[in-house]
Amino acid sequence: MFRNSQFPNGVQVNKLNHPYQERDNLLQKITAQQTLLSTYTDLKVLLFATATPLEEKVEQVFREFGYEILSTEDNRDDLIIKYKDEIAVIEIKGQKGSGSEANAAQLMK
Repeated sequence: MFRNSQFPNGVQVNKLNHPYQERDNLLQKITAQQTLLSTYTDLKVLLFATATPLEEKVEQVFREFGYEILSTEDNRDDLIIKYKDEIAVIEIKGQKGSGSEANAAQLMK
């Protein structure tokens, strides 16, 4: 009804709606950026976490890629995965710097 009408003082209604349209566009952009930030924050665990949070994130990633997670013995293996007929044992280490010989030796158990 008032789409392109003018008020007595000459202001057009569509110009009055413009700030609301801008606000809605900005809210959509903010939501998209928050989603992207959330994804990167979630993935950051793979680079900087240690212990249980890192192990849980690695397990989640393998599940999302379609791997089956097999049960492990306590304090023996961090993760055992299966895809089709292939099985892999994964030792997960989150530490600063390079891996040590002790880390490599742990893989030989």
